Amino acid sequence: MNSLRKSVLITGCSAGGIGGALADAFHAKGYHVFATARNPSKLPPSLSSAANVTVLKLDVLSTESIAAAVESVKSQTGGGLDVLVNNSGGGYTLPALDVSIEESKKLFELNFWAPLTMLQAFAPLLIKTKGCIYFEIRDFIHGLVDGRMQENGISAKQYATKVVGEVEKGTGGVVWAGKDASILRLLSWLLSQSVFDMVVQSVIPIAREMAKATRRKLA
Repeated sequence: MNSLRKSVLITGCSAGGIGGALADAFHAKGYHVFATARNPSKLPPSLSSAANVTVLKLDVLSTESIAAAVESVKSQTGGGLDVLVNNSGGGYTLPALDVSIEESKKLFELNFWAPLTMLQAFAPLLIKTKGCIYFEIRDFIHGLVDGRMQENGISAKQYATKVVGEVEKGTGGVVWAGKDASILRLLSWLLSQSVFDMVVQSVIPIAREMAKATRRKLA
C-alpha cells in the first residue's frame, strides 16, 4: 500500500453500529481501514468491497487472533498503525443481587482486559507512527449516540464524523460530541466523578435541568 496513506484499525465494525460508521468516516478521509469483527459477514457490504479496506476476522478475547491481526497490519503498512479504535464491548445492567458473577466476569474481560491486550499488542506499531488510540466501549454511551437513551441523540454517522475530525486535528484529552455534550462537560467539571456517572446513566433531561440551575447560580 502507499506508505503515505494513514491507517486505522477498528474493532467491532458490524453494520448499523458505531464501528461501521467510524470505518466509513475514516475511509472517506483517505485512510487505509482495517475493519474487524468476530464475524466479518456482519460488516457493511460497502466496506467489504471498498478499495483500501482490509477486512479482518478478529476476536478481541483471543491473543492468537490479536497476534494474527497485528501481523496482517504490519505486512500491509510497513510495520506501523496511525489509529487504533477499541470499539468492541458490551453492557450488562441488573440489580447487584441478580447479576450472574460469571457473566459479569466475562463482561469485565471484554470491556477491560481485551482493550488493554489490544493496546499492548499494537503499541509498537502506534509508537512507530506516533499514532493515537480511541477507546469506546460503554453501552450507555452508544445509547446516547444512536438515540436509544434520548430522543435528541446524534446518529452513529454524525458521531463518527465528529470523532474522525478530532483525530485528524490531533485533538488530545476527552472529545465531547452530541447534542447534550456541552451540558455534560459542564457537569463533569462541577460534580464529583461518582455523581457525574449517576447523572450520565440517568435521564438526560434531569442533567439538562441541573445544568440550567448551575448556570443561574454562576450568573
